[in-house]
Amino acid sequence: MRLSFGRPWGTAAFALILALAWMFAAPLPAGSDEGGSPKIIGAVFDIVRNKFPHKSKIDFPKMLKKGLDNLESDIDEVLVEWNKNGGGFKVVAGQESREFRYKEPESWNDLEKISTDAFSFIRKNTKNQEDGNGGEIEYALVNGMLSTVDRHSRIIPPRDYEEFIIETEGSFTGLGIVISTRKGWITVVSPIEDTPAYRAGMKSGDKIVQIENESTVNMSIVEAVHRLRGPKGEPVNIRILRDSMTKPTPLTIVRDVIKIESVEHHLFPDGILYLKIKNFQRNTTDSAVEVIKEMKAKIEGIILDVRDNPGGLLNQAASISDMFLKYGTVFSVKSGTNVNPYSASGRDRFELREKTVVLVNSGSASASEIVTGALKENDRALTMGTKTFGKGSIQDIFELEDGAALKLTIGNYLIPGEKSIHKVGITPDIFIEEVDFSKEKVVYKTPEFAFLLEKYRKDHEDEEDAREPDPPVYAFKILNESLTEKKDAKDGVSKPPSDKEKKKRREKDPLIAAARRIITGTSGVYRSDMLKTAAGVLETIGREEDRRIREKLAGLKVDWAEGRNTGGKADLKVSVIPEEPVFKAGDEGKIKVDVLNAGSEPIYKLTALITSENRLLNGREFVFGKIAPGRKVSWEAPLKVPENVRTRNDECVIKFFDSSRKEVFSKTFAVSFKGNKRPIISYNYEIVDDGRFDSKGNGDGRVSEGETVSLLFRVQNSGAGAGEEVGLYLKNRSGKKLFLEKAIEEVGKMRPGEMKDVVMRFRIGKKDKAPKKAKLEFTANDFQIGFSSKYGIEIPVVPAAEFSREAGAVTFSRDTEILGGSFEGAQAVFTAGAGSSYRTVGTAGQWLKIKLKDDAAGWVKAS
Repeated sequence: MRLSFGRPWGTAAFALILALAWMFAAPLPAGSDEGGSPKIIGAVFDIVRNKFPHKSKIDFPKMLKKGLDNLESDIDEVLVEWNKNGGGFKVVAGQESREFRYKEPESWNDLEKISTDAFSFIRKNTKNQEDGNGGEIEYALVNGMLSTVDRHSRIIPPRDYEEFIIETEGSFTGLGIVISTRKGWITVVSPIEDTPAYRAGMKSGDKIVQIENESTVNMSIVEAVHRLRGPKGEPVNIRILRDSMTKPTPLTIVRDVIKIESVEHHLFPDGILYLKIKNFQRNTTDSAVEVIKEMKAKIEGIILDVRDNPGGLLNQAASISDMFLKYGTVFSVKSGTNVNPYSASGRDRFELREKTVVLVNSGSASASEIVTGALKENDRALTMGTKTFGKGSIQDIFELEDGAALKLTIGNYLIPGEKSIHKVGITPDIFIEEVDFSKEKVVYKTPEFAFLLEKYRKDHEDEEDAREPDPPVYAFKILNESLTEKKDAKDGVSKPPSDKEKKKRREKDPLIAAARRIITGTSGVYRSDMLKTAAGVLETIGREEDRRIREKLAGLKVDWAEGRNTGGKADLKVSVIPEEPVFKAGDEGKIKVDVLNAGSEPIYKLTALITSENRLLNGREFVFGKIAPGRKVSWEAPLKVPENVRTRNDECVIKFFDSSRKEVFSKTFAVSFKGNKRPIISYNYEIVDDGRFDSKGNGDGRVSEGETVSLLFRVQNSGAGAGEEVGLYLKNRSGKKLFLEKAIEEVGKMRPGEMKDVVMRFRIGKKDKAPKKAKLEFTANDFQIGFSSKYGIEIPVVPAAEFSREAGAVTFSRDTEILGGSFEGAQAVFTAGAGSSYRTVGTAGQWLKIKLKDDAAGWVKAS
């Protein structure tokens, strides 16, 4: 059993947590047969029944409905109709339908019986489960039911679970590359130094176009990673395409162990050790121990940086805390009304008695919050930064018989003092907000604690057990001149920073610099002692930062003078110029705001912020500074409108804040965006298996086992707008039984009404290696204007028909559709007008093959 502290956002890369000794997994029942019976439903229900702590959230009728509705939305061949008067539901699965007449489920047994019956019927009558185990159906059904219980609980499919486990190991066997998708290609973001890929000469921007015998066009990242990883010493054959290459180059790379470092470190000349933990994985503590062993005699203080650390293994968070604590509670687990504490072991590997500062921010979550809370609440370390994320729920991972796993919330963890931080987070002792200013961008109104507190009260006012965040001891702003730097990376691919660049960034990081000054300028090793003697250092840092901010703003002609607003009602006359701004797609415009102080007293440190549902506008900041009575001050916010912006009208509110950070005025105004006319890509296709376009088959216009089939697509821009960089892509949805040989075409510009012919090609396996259907996904993208359309294609794979090449002619007595294949349901590619005549070039059973213009052909029934 493993416990999981999930990441604070939805991602496939969850972190697994080792089990505590006092927690036990529920036994799993034996698996079901390979027929229509489910494999995991009963096991999942047993685990939820025994382990889920919030029994009041269980609503059996709601679970059943949500499960079946989710299955309907995920499986194309399923339709569920609920009886309006209650008493059951009707399921259509494939060509069959059945009425399920049940009372609403009142227990786990009722729910299992109904859902098992529904699953068995659906499994038996749908054709899309070629693997024989119905996994897709069962996962959709169970995940729908779990979503009504808890949003963090779900089934992890077997392949995802394999990757899931690897995430925690700290090392894996593979090539040593970071990959992403770029315009439909699997692209190398960067090779990791001293790895097989690095030594083979792979470079950032390389496209991996083939892995073994499989094309990677539109392959998912998970699929690509699964194929590239493997046992140490085994080779993998790939083909790469680089901008400088005219054709793909083959590479054979031998897999090796790739070590993922979760710990970075740097020893400053003053003896302060900077220790950054990026996540908590299986080798985190060992890595930290190795660093400290090497440098123990030189360490005068420690900066523990867990900013943007999303969490990870619980035992690693506990052991890192143990390195600093001799005694005390590290955290507690609350399940229902039971609270189980986990205490420091008292077996420190080191006497880490050095002064310590922990750096945190809103990206510090879960296991990193455990360490922060343990060190803060046990008076061991001073904390600094902004409030942490607030992820306090615990997910347990239960392995299931079919190789999948159930991730289930089993409780909440509490920091020492039995404080819940779920949705609350941990407020650092020293609340420091980083700010910067330029003509192009302002970073000033970051989530100041007073506003966080106000928002928390509003969001949780109806929750009985809500606990407000603790206030900080000190708070001030600090200038970070990298926040408004332009960071452009060609094609979105950037190289990882070198050790030299990392060192330079650490030296420039204002929070690290402040932490070093606090460590050297305070007395004692305990948090309370450091706080007592920190006032002088912090006041000095605060004054210096205020001066730096004033000087920076003075360069932008803003008077950032100190002054206290008396609290009287501000009399501001605000103008937005233009009054109702209109921006066109691709524009580079600006929003100008004039503020006149019509009152009798000066206003100090006036700023403004736009709130809007439009992300282009929301959060735009304005800085006005001091405005004397009768004076007018302006600020312009530049706005670069993307080419792909849609036509829309947005209401915006601009809110003004004075030096006390209180809202003193607000104004509502409207902004309009005019989007470009957009393309619409429509298409039809002919199935080509007669040697044209490098196809290999008998020419019968059908897809059969062992054939290489080309699809001759005729695409048309039937929209009112032009396409600028149109790309067409074909994705394999049939697994290894189908191989894409040509599946990408950049067609470039497409004017409204313009047609283009494009050929894609795939190969079908022989005999038992052939799928029942060629399932494909045809996508048209235009990355420049942000356009994308996807279409599902399914072509039956059938035995080849006898094809006879016979020349002849046919005349149509009425308008007749010509099809792209010799079978019912093939797509229409052309309409022959009444009285028109065409040359025939062969027959396949009752079908005539007709020669159309250029290299195109079509089929029509002889009748």
